Formats: sequence, structure tokens, C-alpha cells
Amino acid sequence: MKLVRRFRLVTTGRLDQGQLEELRAVIGLAPSGVAEDAVGSELGCRVRNHPRYPSIRATTITLLRTGADEWSITIDALPFSDISTSIGLVEVGCRAAGLTVTGRHVSADATVSDAAPSPALLERARKLLEESRTRMWGTTFTFGTPPPEAPRARITSEDDLTLDYAAAIEELLTRPAVRPASKPLFVADHIPVARPTPRPVGWQALSDNEIADLAEKLRTLVWSWRMDDLLRLVIVFGWQDPTIHSPDRVQFAAGLGPDTVDIIGFDSDAVRIEVTVTTQAADTPEGRDSTLAAYARMAAVLTGSIGEPTDLLDNRVSEIRWAGPETTLRLIDFHHTVRLQLVTNDWLSALDQED
Repeated sequence: MKLVRRFRLVTTGRLDQGQLEELRAVIGLAPSGVAEDAVGSELGCRVRNHPRYPSIRATTITLLRTGADEWSITIDALPFSDISTSIGLVEVGCRAAGLTVTGRHVSADATVSDAAPSPALLERARKLLEESRTRMWGTTFTFGTPPPEAPRARITSEDDLTLDYAAAIEELLTRPAVRPASKPLFVADHIPVARPTPRPVGWQALSDNEIADLAEKLRTLVWSWRMDDLLRLVIVFGWQDPTIHSPDRVQFAAGLGPDTVDIIGFDSDAVRIEVTVTTQAADTPEGRDSTLAAYARMAAVLTGSIGEPTDLLDNRVSEIRWAGPETTLRLIDFHHTVRLQLVTNDWLSALDQED
């Protein structure tokens, strides 16, 4: 049976390498990557098989970096299975590492209470910590860098486990957290259901900060480049409303409106991510002037933020490239719109040979 996205915990805070190691140890994640890895990187994963059917995978817990100081932990599990213990374990680990919970996203078949976790849930989380073979005994729990009022608990042996530890965890889990406005739920097909905020009517273009941020996220993107792994892009960029044209073409809505993100693949391997960064200009001299001005402005912004381009082309369309080891970032003037692309170097080489 296929696992589905059941829960996602969004947290914020600074994580150095030591805190990351602590977080992975508490949750029992197999480590991958380091704290300085780029946005979109997977930093740990834990897989649990079904207790009665060991050949069946029951739960997968994954730690992802989803922003400069934002970290998401997802739980994929069998539909309608009990994931409360895993949720408790994840919350214990994040609080212990000093992170602040800013959002909980649950699927249609799961419920998560914002109330204080019950003693039974805390006990199940503690037992799961023991299963992960975390070295708890004989250590002082400081929970990352807690505020002065946060309690400490010392455990000298397994038999000496007292209510002080449960109280410490209870206090950490119930500490008031800043909660943003409710966010979209993750449904069974892994696609958020919210709609992006519409921009004002009329010709629009991304601002200097928006184009620089988008380019940096694209340029440093860590991704499998598989068309069946589009959820990673949704998490990193926040794109919404997928339109599936075929197994090798999917469009999303971004800041400038519907279908402004185009993902193209070939035999299930993605080869191009294209984001429209200006809306369609009118087919008039004034419209063309707007597109040219936006292209020149964005080129200057990206040169300042990324560095000098590796290629300047002016064939059928004007184009600026920043080539990397495996992918190339392209800013292209398509006459009536400006678009930013991230493409694989193999695909770009084949395209250049066709020209």
C-alpha cells in the first residue's frame, strides 16, 4: 500500500550543526547533509516498517530545509493509521532543538489538536525515543538554547526516570508559539488546495527583491529532477493550483497568476523549470518598452546578486545565462513577457545544437 502525506510540522529558528545533530538524534533520523545545505535539502529520514508485517513500510519521517531559518518535518504513513506517537516524537525533537513551531498541516484523514499533548502521548513519544537508541541516561537535558525559565531534567538511570522529565517536555510542548493565519491542508494527493493572492489588474513584473529571491532559490535548488517529485518544488517555492497536461508537463500558479510556472520533462525526467516573471504586455510600442525595461532591470539585479553572466545571447530572442555544474539559469526576453528558467545542462546543450 502506498504511503501518503499525513502531517507536516513547520518550524523556525537557527540550527547550527550541533543542534541539527541533536534534532536528528532525538527523532532517530538517519543523517544526510549538513546544517548549511541549501533550501530544499533533505537533512534526515526515518523509516519504520509495519509491526506485524515487517516487509511493509508503515511510516516515513523526513526533515527538510524549506527556508533560510525554516525547517519542515513531514510524516508519510499508511492511510488512516495512527500517527499520534510519531507526531509527539517530532514535536519533542523540535522543541528540544530550540525551534519554534509555526504551523501544523494535516491531511483529511488525520486530526491534530492544538491543546497540550496528553500524558499518554508524551509517554509514547518517550518510548519511541528509547527505540531510536538515543543516549538519554546520565545526560543533562538543556533542549538547545532554552529561555531562562525552561526547566532542566537530569536522568541518572532508566529506573530513575521521574515526572520531572515529563514536566519538562510538557512545558516545552505547551510553550506559547506564534501561530500565523491558518494555512492550506495537505490532501491525500499531496497537493495544497489554497489559492494564491491575486495581484492588481494590469501589466505586472516581479520586484527587484522578488526576482533576486526567486533566482537564488532556483540556482541553489537541490532536487531529484523527477516529474514524480513535484511536491519538493511546492514546499520550497509555494506554488499552487497544478494543471497536469501530461506526465511530462505540469503548470502551477505563482505570484503573477495561474499557469505562470511551467515544468517540462522527458520520459519522467524533468529538464526545465520556467517561471514567467512579467505578465503579458500589450502588442504595442508601449507594451514592448515595458518588457524591455523589465528585462534590463532584472538583468542588472541578477548580475549584482549572482555575478557576471557566463553567456549573453541575442539571436532570435535576447537571453542571459548563468551556467552551473549541472544546471543553467536563463533570463529570457520573449518579446511580450520575460521568463526565468532553470534547465539541465544536457537539455540546454541539445537545444543549442538544434539551433
